Amino acid sequence: MESLLLPIALAGAFYFILLRPMLNQQKKRKETLSSLKIGDEVLTNAGFFAVVTDIDTPSDGPMRLHLELTEDVVVEATSDSVSSIIAEKNEEQEEQEEQEEQEEQEEQEEQD
Repeated sequence: MESLLLPIALAGAFYFILLRPMLNQQKKRKETLSSLKIGDEVLTNAGFFAVVTDIDTPSDGPMRLHLELTEDVVVEATSDSVSSIIAEKNEEQEEQEEQEEQEEQEEQEEQD
């Protein structure tokens, strides 16, 4: 009976010290990546700051992101390359961009 106590205690310690924190970290990362949306600023594992311009979720394989590093420089990456989300696009920014797009369209219509 006493010989079984040590292995059970070691297995419990292993679970609470190593396995459980790692599982929590994976769960948190999965939730973070699932909340990723177009317009969010992210930091990649390579150290680049980029803005998400498109998200492609194929039925097989990892999620693909189109990241804009600078104006007219867009790279394709997997979701695994995202280290963290720096700034999430909020509703005010979306409304402001929509207004700017409408103004641009109106100007183009006036020119035509």
